[in-house]
Amino acid sequence: MQKYDVAIVGGGIIGLAHAYAAAKRGLKVIVLEQNSRALGASVRNFGLLLPLAQLPGKNYNLAVQSAAIWKEVLREFSIWSKPNGLLVLALNELETTVMQEFEGIATGLGYEGIQYVDKKGLGRYSPRALNLDNLHGALYSNAETTINPPETVAKIAVGLQEKYKVDIRYNCIVKGVNGSVIETNTGTIHAERVVFCTGANWEQFYPELYSGIELKKCKLQMMRLQVPDSNWQLNEAVASGISMLHYSSFQSAPSIGKLKEYYNQNFPELEQYGIHILAVENNKNEILLGDSHEYSNHDFDPGNSAAINHIILNWAEKYLNLSEVKIKETWDGVYVKNMGGEIYSRLKPTDNSRIVNAVGGQGMTISFGLAEETFDNW
Repeated sequence: MQKYDVAIVGGGIIGLAHAYAAAKRGLKVIVLEQNSRALGASVRNFGLLLPLAQLPGKNYNLAVQSAAIWKEVLREFSIWSKPNGLLVLALNELETTVMQEFEGIATGLGYEGIQYVDKKGLGRYSPRALNLDNLHGALYSNAETTINPPETVAKIAVGLQEKYKVDIRYNCIVKGVNGSVIETNTGTIHAERVVFCTGANWEQFYPELYSGIELKKCKLQMMRLQVPDSNWQLNEAVASGISMLHYSSFQSAPSIGKLKEYYNQNFPELEQYGIHILAVENNKNEILLGDSHEYSNHDFDPGNSAAINHIILNWAEKYLNLSEVKIKETWDGVYVKNMGGEIYSRLKPTDNSRIVNAVGGQGMTISFGLAEETFDNW
């Protein structure tokens, strides 16, 4: 029987972050991933590390802590990244009012690097990519970093194997866990501690522990666009004014209620499908664009909705010059969200095991800080 200090069930970014945290502590680690590689939400997202989206206080602090570790990981494993910040773009004066209000209170709430940019000032940001004629202003945050999710997750896995001798076992199905004994399709493993990071497959282990938590699965739709040439560049990550209704941080702005009412009355389809606009350019001159949010207690119909993709593109064109940009690919992703307000769930099935899940759409942003918390308090 092979013996380890820590076994991680799940090879997505939350699992790999826990493997990194354990390995840095000198522990012998194995990661058990049921697929041939990470295929879930960890590789189906924008690749934007987004502290600005977090509520002030512990959530934002967790994101900032995670960002610092991300910086170390990206350097350590020679992974491409772009510390490009984020522009939240306004289409009307009400949105600029919310942005200016938030800028005025941001420092007091603990946020750093927040600056309002007026219409004239927008000319120095991605001039060919932005639809400047439509824009009234923007809020700029310097804390955001773009990565390429599939490449990044794969390189972290290789780095863990090569530098820290982490054993990563793919196509490994965990059939049962009894204390420190883990039965898999590839044999029996003994681990002093077990961390379950199974993402959307949260029901697989100890589902009864979630009985007091309101969990829902969220399906999002995204697309990948090919930019026409090297002169078309999205230097910063871009979010929309309607993103302020989606991100918890902006709920402190006094006029956010008026903005929500405006969009609900005039564009109800945005709330119906949970649509806001986010766009980032990766290291392959591709734009990742989205997204929508549909919630279910169980599962979703297969396939993507052309109507939802049409709404996303229609709104994206209000912010970006997309006439020469071609769609390469569309896809969907599913993650689990704690609807009760907490941005993650950390449960304790036994003294020697932990479940870390329900990170919502924040998994990439908070992953490494979350892993540090797990081991600091264990």
